[in-house]
Amino acid sequence: MISVIYRDTEIIQALLQLEQATGNLAPALRDIGDVLIESTKQRFADGEAQDGKSWAENSQVTIDRKGRSDPLIDSGTLSEQLTRSVFGRWLAATGHTFKST
Repeated sequence: MISVIYRDTEIIQALLQLEQATGNLAPALRDIGDVLIESTKQRFADGEAQDGKSWAENSQVTIDRKGRSDPLIDSGTLSEQLTRSVFGRWLAATGHTFKST
Protein backbone atom coordinates (compact mmCIF):
# COMPACT_ATOMS: atom_id res chain seq x y z
CA MET A 1 0.00 0.00 0.00
CA ILE A 2 1.17 3.52 -0.75
CA SER A 3 0.94 6.04 2.06
CA VAL A 4 0.93 9.73 1.18
CA ILE A 5 1.24 12.35 3.90
CA TYR A 6 0.48 15.89 2.81
CA ARG A 7 2.44 18.52 4.72
CA ASP A 8 0.63 21.53 3.40
CA THR A 9 -0.05 24.33 5.84
CA GLU A 10 -2.94 25.73 3.80
CA ILE A 11 -4.77 22.39 3.68
CA ILE A 12 -4.26 21.82 7.40
CA GLN A 13 -5.44 25.32 8.26
CA ALA A 14 -8.54 24.89 6.09
CA LEU A 15 -9.35 21.57 7.77
CA LEU A 16 -8.84 23.10 11.23
CA GLN A 17 -11.14 25.98 10.34
CA LEU A 18 -13.73 23.53 9.01
CA GLU A 19 -13.47 21.48 12.18
CA GLN A 20 -13.89 24.59 14.33
CA ALA A 21 -16.90 25.73 12.30
CA THR A 22 -18.67 22.37 12.13
CA GLY A 23 -17.25 20.42 15.05
CA ASN A 24 -16.97 17.35 12.82
CA LEU A 25 -14.48 16.62 10.05
CA ALA A 26 -15.97 13.21 9.22
CA PRO A 27 -18.29 14.36 6.40
CA ALA A 28 -15.50 16.32 4.70
CA LEU A 29 -13.02 13.45 5.10
CA ARG A 30 -15.59 11.02 3.62
CA ASP A 31 -16.00 13.35 0.63
CA ILE A 32 -12.22 13.60 0.19
CA GLY A 33 -12.01 9.80 0.34
CA ASP A 34 -14.73 9.48 -2.29
CA VAL A 35 -12.80 11.81 -4.61
CA LEU A 36 -9.59 9.80 -4.09
CA ILE A 37 -11.39 6.54 -4.87
CA GLU A 38 -13.11 7.89 -7.97
CA SER A 39 -9.82 9.35 -9.26
CA THR A 40 -8.14 5.98 -8.70
CA LYS A 41 -10.92 4.18 -10.57
CA GLN A 42 -10.56 6.67 -13.41
CA ARG A 43 -6.81 6.03 -13.54
CA PHE A 44 -7.53 2.30 -13.90
CA ALA A 45 -9.97 3.08 -16.73
CA ASP A 46 -7.42 5.37 -18.41
CA GLY A 47 -4.42 3.11 -17.73
CA GLU A 48 -2.64 6.04 -16.18
CA ALA A 49 -0.45 6.45 -13.09
CA GLN A 50 -0.88 9.28 -10.57
CA ASP A 51 1.85 11.24 -12.33
CA GLY A 52 -0.09 11.08 -15.61
CA LYS A 53 2.21 8.57 -17.29
CA SER A 54 0.69 5.58 -19.04
CA TRP A 55 1.14 2.18 -17.44
CA ALA A 56 3.85 0.03 -18.97
CA GLU A 57 2.64 -2.41 -21.59
CA ASN A 58 2.24 -6.07 -20.64
CA SER A 59 4.79 -8.57 -21.85
CA GLN A 60 3.74 -11.06 -24.51
CA VAL A 61 3.73 -13.82 -21.86
CA THR A 62 1.22 -11.85 -19.78
CA ILE A 63 -0.93 -11.06 -22.82
CA ASP A 64 -0.98 -14.74 -23.74
CA ARG A 65 -1.94 -15.71 -20.17
CA LYS A 66 -4.65 -13.07 -19.80
CA GLY A 67 -5.90 -13.16 -23.36
CA ARG A 68 -5.70 -9.37 -23.63
CA SER A 69 -3.21 -6.55 -23.10
CA ASP A 70 -4.83 -4.44 -20.34
CA PRO A 71 -1.94 -3.49 -18.00
CA LEU A 72 -2.58 -3.92 -14.25
CA ILE A 73 -6.05 -5.34 -14.87
CA ASP A 74 -6.65 -9.04 -14.53
CA SER A 75 -10.14 -9.77 -13.22
CA GLY A 76 -11.05 -6.11 -12.58
CA THR A 77 -11.92 -6.75 -8.93
CA LEU A 78 -9.18 -4.53 -7.44
CA SER A 79 -10.58 -1.34 -8.93
CA GLU A 80 -14.06 -2.33 -7.77
CA GLN A 81 -13.00 -3.05 -4.16
CA LEU A 82 -11.67 0.40 -3.32
CA THR A 83 -13.03 1.69 -0.02
CA ARG A 84 -12.59 4.54 2.38
CA SER A 85 -13.01 4.78 6.13
CA VAL A 86 -12.87 7.69 8.56
CA PHE A 87 -11.42 7.16 12.03
CA GLY A 88 -11.63 10.36 14.06
CA ARG A 89 -9.28 12.74 12.26
CA TRP A 90 -7.92 10.02 9.93
CA LEU A 91 -9.07 9.13 6.45
CA ALA A 92 -8.03 5.76 5.07
CA ALA A 93 -8.72 4.91 1.44
CA THR A 94 -7.25 2.01 -0.51
CA GLY A 95 -3.89 3.25 -1.69
CA HIS A 96 -4.25 6.58 0.09
CA THR A 97 -3.84 7.66 3.72
CA PHE A 98 -4.53 11.17 4.95
CA LYS A 99 -4.32 12.52 8.49
CA SER A 100 -5.36 16.00 9.48
CA THR A 101 -3.24 17.34 12.32
